[in-house]
Amino acid sequence: MRTLSGRVGPGYGRGTRFIWRMSDLYEEILGVRLFPGTLNVYLDEEYPMPEDALAVGAGLGAFLVPCWIGDRSAFICRPFPMEFGYGPHDRTVIELVADVKLRDHLGLADDDVVEVRVER
Repeated sequence: MRTLSGRVGPGYGRGTRFIWRMSDLYEEILGVRLFPGTLNVYLDEEYPMPEDALAVGAGLGAFLVPCWIGDRSAFICRPFPMEFGYGPHDRTVIELVADVKLRDHLGLADDDVVEVRVER
């Protein structure tokens, strides 16, 4: 298991619309209804998505990698365009999605240091 360390930071609100729009597809594939929003973690180094990342959707789809943050299972979620250099974040930012609002569940605020354990 690999551990990624970073700081919680602000997002742009795009994750909410993206997850809400694709929620049925995510639930069908993952077996869980995702909270419509992401937790952005700013890393010290790039995290390129692994070759075996789950690819969900087309065009505006995303790569997903199972992970843990605190006591919660989650997924690192990166929209296809951002993995290839198009979008507001580079590969030093990971967006986490789960069935709960991670920020509230874990009591996190901007600049809190977190560790994300990646299963792959």
